[in-house]
Amino acid sequence: MMLVLCVHTHAQKKATTTLKTDVLNFRNQVMRSKEYQDEKKKTGALARQYGGSVKITIEIEADTTGEDDEIIDPADNILTGYIMRNVSGVDAETITAYTLHFDRATRRIIDVKCELDSNEHDAKSKDEEK
Repeated sequence: MMLVLCVHTHAQKKATTTLKTDVLNFRNQVMRSKEYQDEKKKTGALARQYGGSVKITIEIEADTTGEDDEIIDPADNILTGYIMRNVSGVDAETITAYTLHFDRATRRIIDVKCELDSNEHDAKSKDEEK
């Protein structure tokens, strides 16, 4: 039987804890955002449009598992997150509705970009109805 010990420095533990806290703050701010609330209100119409159930999810790019041996660079002050539409049914797909950027220094969302081109998206839905 072999026992493997993982030795993490205090700096690594602190960086991981800070990252987890920032990800949680980011997720909470996204859930309270106007864009997320608007997407949640559209789920019924989107389900009829796509012919399946639609879930609105939040994805955040961050390694919060702490499995990497690297120290998280404190210079990486920007987290990127996405509000996504997960469509299940015949044509299962995931659509990125919004891209958001979170500044870890100020602990605020600093940029929200809509990824949906309304003309392109409307044309796609009209083609599917025909």
